[in-house]
Amino acid sequence: SKEPRAQAGWKTTVNAGSYQTLRGVFEVTGPAIKSSLGQTTFLLTSSEGNRAYDQQFARTRNEEHYLALKQRFPDGSSLLVSAEYFLQTIHSAVSAAPLVIDQHGTSSANDDTAVGYAIPLADYNAYGPHSESTRGNPSFSAVYDKKLSPVWGLRVGANYYRARSWKFNDNTSFGSININPPAATTPITTTRGN
Repeated sequence: SKEPRAQAGWKTTVNAGSYQTLRGVFEVTGPAIKSSLGQTTFLLTSSEGNRAYDQQFARTRNEEHYLALKQRFPDGSSLLVSAEYFLQTIHSAVSAAPLVIDQHGTSSANDDTAVGYAIPLADYNAYGPHSESTRGNPSFSAVYDKKLSPVWGLRVGANYYRARSWKFNDNTSFGSININPPAATTPITTTRGN
């Protein structure tokens, strides 16, 4: 991640593209406080992005935020403290077209042959409109730096990180499609999600 700068500045970026892609980033940095303890600088970055897909219901949204404060002490040492947050929400993840397997009329799986994909089903989302796979993490860091001599220095750091994941109906994609089964009672599709 970036470090705060002593010179004030900001920038805004917007990107747009195919698949309804839209991403915006805002960043601001500069001096915050100057006191007998030295100079404090800050950096704040915030970003949000969205993207759709060829398949119905499928959409991804990313949200990222970062805040850093750097204290430069009069003795030349510094302390950098930062916090970061990331959240990715995937609604109805893209599902693959099912594999078509020729069972050659036998019950043995050793002679089964994959003959292709059921491409017409690729346009349909197997997960449906009520599927979600979301993950996120906050993290916090602190780093203290001090130059002891032209050769030696001291750096002490600490980090706290927590990840989480929310999943709902996101593992039930199309199964495979079997042709030429060994018996008329054999199902022509496998269980979804396998």
